[in-house]
Amino acid sequence: MKKRTKRALALLITSVMCLGLLAACAPIDDTAAPATTPGTNQAATPTEPATAPDPTAPPPEGAQFADFLDIIVDNNPIAVVNPLSPAGSPSSTIWVYNLIYDRLVTFLGEGQYGPMLAQSWETDDNQTFIFHLREDVYFHNGDHLTAEDVVFTAQIAQEHPGTIAFDRWRDVEEATAIGTHTVQLVLSDVNVDFMFEMAAASAGILNQRALSENPETGSWVGTGPYTVTSFSTNDYVRLERNDDYWGGPAITRELVLRFVPEVSTRFTMIQNEESHVCFSISFVDLPVLEADTENFVVYRWSPVVMSYLGFNQTDPLASCLYFRRAVASAIDREEIAAVARGDFAVPEKSGTLWGLTEFRNDDIPIIPLDLDAARAYLERSVWNGETVELATAIATNVVAAEVVQSQLQRIGLNIEVNAMDPAGLASYVTFDNNQSQMIIWVGAFSPNAGSAAQLFLPFAGQNRVSYNNPVITQMLEEARGISDLEARRAHYFRIQEIMAEDPPGFNLFFLINAAAGVRGVAGIDFMFGDFACMRNIHRVLD
Repeated sequence: MKKRTKRALALLITSVMCLGLLAACAPIDDTAAPATTPGTNQAATPTEPATAPDPTAPPPEGAQFADFLDIIVDNNPIAVVNPLSPAGSPSSTIWVYNLIYDRLVTFLGEGQYGPMLAQSWETDDNQTFIFHLREDVYFHNGDHLTAEDVVFTAQIAQEHPGTIAFDRWRDVEEATAIGTHTVQLVLSDVNVDFMFEMAAASAGILNQRALSENPETGSWVGTGPYTVTSFSTNDYVRLERNDDYWGGPAITRELVLRFVPEVSTRFTMIQNEESHVCFSISFVDLPVLEADTENFVVYRWSPVVMSYLGFNQTDPLASCLYFRRAVASAIDREEIAAVARGDFAVPEKSGTLWGLTEFRNDDIPIIPLDLDAARAYLERSVWNGETVELATAIATNVVAAEVVQSQLQRIGLNIEVNAMDPAGLASYVTFDNNQSQMIIWVGAFSPNAGSAAQLFLPFAGQNRVSYNNPVITQMLEEARGISDLEARRAHYFRIQEIMAEDPPGFNLFFLINAAAGVRGVAGIDFMFGDFACMRNIHRVLD
């Protein structure tokens, strides 16, 4: 058997490359409007400034550290600390999971994985995995970690479809403790991406006794370097260092992760050192902090996620391909990006609905801005003059939605923007209970192309448009069994081509994210190019 699993054993795969499903309203007839012309559009990839400091730099020898750090999270308040809840998926909540949970393995980059709760692992076929756990790990409530806890986590995650925990564990068909600290996981099929799933913070191992005794707070109990001491929903989470952590105590004794809704207040708090780190500074204010290198440090990074306009595939109007084409032909992505985020957004340049991740197919032409074509498509759609709902959340996307609203008025389409908090939006647009016709939200891709399954498989936690295309479902499942790099690339390229024929949405732009810290702050790791891990966050005192 192979230790430290690498992508093993090339498998002979045959993939059904068939056409996308027909539109809900009628087969599209491109004589109704000018067809797009294939071009050479390439997605612009944001890059970090060459002068950006290293956020993961280790502290200098003999340094003195602050005991407490106040951290303003991004535009996503923390509604629940529970990966088994549909409201537990925003990025700021995942930061908490990184602090309170451990996973079986950790992601090292470039397709490599290192030990975490599992000291070693083995597989011969990328379908049956055996993990050998550390024997010195304890939960925050004092329970000793065993293989039964992994079995419990896999089972309870599968009982909660539509959540990020379900996404990670959905492929586990059998979970068996074959020893006190040895667990066997058998998948429903071969999955070369499974180790990546197990490295995600939302795959953290849960405690059965804690969840049984208190369903409200039992999900706070993990084995990680920090424990939750208090939590006020949509306000703050207070965390204290776990001095008995198996990996050794963290540098900073206490952290508070708080949500501050007002942009101006965030800026004032970081300027006055009421807060020490802020992940949601206005793109107008960021240059001010970047210029003050004596007192502040600003980190820029490029996420792989996309900000997209999606259409509820269970709604008769939104699922009509003519209607979607009308909307796509009427929007100006450059204006949307500029107004919503200024220089910290890069408009989409290709027609693929994909993040800035591996196997992105940039040869798919974008539907160009053409108001005459948009009106022609709208005339042929099932739209009958009614107002259309567009749901969204977080400040950047609310502004983007308002720009879309204004742009669509030019073709006579009235849009009602329904702005809500991220947790409310997550509950409002679940796969099996989607209540909005359109949505502007983020597509949570990771560097691994397999993350597309989170957006496009039925009941997946990030499937906010109720997308259910059997052809794409089959191909996404097949992709997990393809280990040959070129065959894998061709397979994912074809998935994007099929989706472009009948797209559930259109990408608008990519964000260039930034975080600001006061002098001496370091130790932030931007996991997977997007989510922040703050296990080693600290502030060196003067």
